Amino acid sequence: MRRIALNPWFILPALAALAILAACQSTSTTIAPTKDLRGLGTPLVTQKKWANPPPMLIDQSKYYVATFKTAKGDFRIQLLADKAPFTVNNFVFLAREGYYNNTTFHRVIEDFMAQGGDPSGTGSGGPGYTFDDEIDEGLKFDKAGVLAMANYGTNTNGSQFFITLKEYPDLNGRYTIFGQVISGMDVVSALKLRDPNTNPTSAGDALYSVTIEESPINLLPPPTATPTLNVPRQTPSVKSLATLEVTKRGKLFTGPPDTVIDPTHAYRATIQTTKGNLVFDLCTAEAPKSVNNFVVLSRMGYWDNFPINYAERHKFILTGQPSGLQDSDIGYTIPHETGCSNVAGALGYWTPEGATESSAGQIYILMVTNKALDGKNTAFGRLIGDNALSLVNELTTADKILSITIVDTGTAATVTQTRTPGPTRTATATRTETPTHTSSPTK
Repeated sequence: MRRIALNPWFILPALAALAILAACQSTSTTIAPTKDLRGLGTPLVTQKKWANPPPMLIDQSKYYVATFKTAKGDFRIQLLADKAPFTVNNFVFLAREGYYNNTTFHRVIEDFMAQGGDPSGTGSGGPGYTFDDEIDEGLKFDKAGVLAMANYGTNTNGSQFFITLKEYPDLNGRYTIFGQVISGMDVVSALKLRDPNTNPTSAGDALYSVTIEESPINLLPPPTATPTLNVPRQTPSVKSLATLEVTKRGKLFTGPPDTVIDPTHAYRATIQTTKGNLVFDLCTAEAPKSVNNFVVLSRMGYWDNFPINYAERHKFILTGQPSGLQDSDIGYTIPHETGCSNVAGALGYWTPEGATESSAGQIYILMVTNKALDGKNTAFGRLIGDNALSLVNELTTADKILSITIVDTGTAATVTQTRTPGPTRTATATRTETPTHTSSPTK
């Protein structure tokens, strides 16, 4: 196990780290600097100090990009203001104060990480205050270029940071991740290796400046789609997506899953809501790709504990928007499949305004027939059961989808007959787009 520490803000091999921690804990609650680990003995720049962390200065709904100018060239990092707002705010404040100008990468370990952010160049410096961790379970040290805070224990963040040179899952849950390299990773990888444990007098590569810009768009690449091996063919005992907060389920994947259903079989879905259960026969024969996507995401728990995002009595309900906005989604779309009609009781994928394909995560249930949606929004299921539409009509935005269970009936898939469950209504739903929301996404 390796540790990113503050003088030790250095990253120590496992045995050395344990030895120093044990020695320090016997006499003090903090880790005192030791002469052998101080690296460069003379501060590189005059250190500014503050008594408290800065007030909130950033706009958490915006994208911030940091450009690092170093002796080896430039690299850029997008900061994760929506995931770690206080940490990003601290970093932006220090960068704009010139705190990082003319500092050094005082510890760079091959195949591990590059650490900087200390004006003293010793690994023992800081801004004069500490602040709490912001550990986001959805962020992992799963790649090179992850930017995180160094610390010497829980809630001891200051100014020092590190950038991973490869994936290092041992660090997960221990350090606050707040950025990702978006260009110039070759520069980061070329930084001079420096280990103060073995060569404390050798100079590290200089960090000339860190400048902060606001970007109108998200510059991060979309996440990688779920590998085939992780696509559940049966409902697992623990649904991987159900453990995520709903607001963190946006843009999880970049493409639809591989086929796990048998397209010749009939499938039935039970949607458990806070008002009762709704049962649907899925249109495997007419919309196999849409049904397969629904089966996979249901087994992974995407819609579990999901609030109803919109409900219009006697017309339709809509769910599947992590932030409650129409551009919030699982991260990919799927082509329209038109074999299943949008009759009363239809279960389908919504097509956001201006999109040419259906959302893969936003689903609706119609309470009235609306043929105007055919060809624009993919229906892939039919509600069954007496008085089922009455239950749908009772759902409001105060209700939730608790879970979805999928059953392979083992029978042959046939073209689903158009039928209206329960009492029929003759009114036509006129709404053909997701309701406009004016509130900002929850961060």
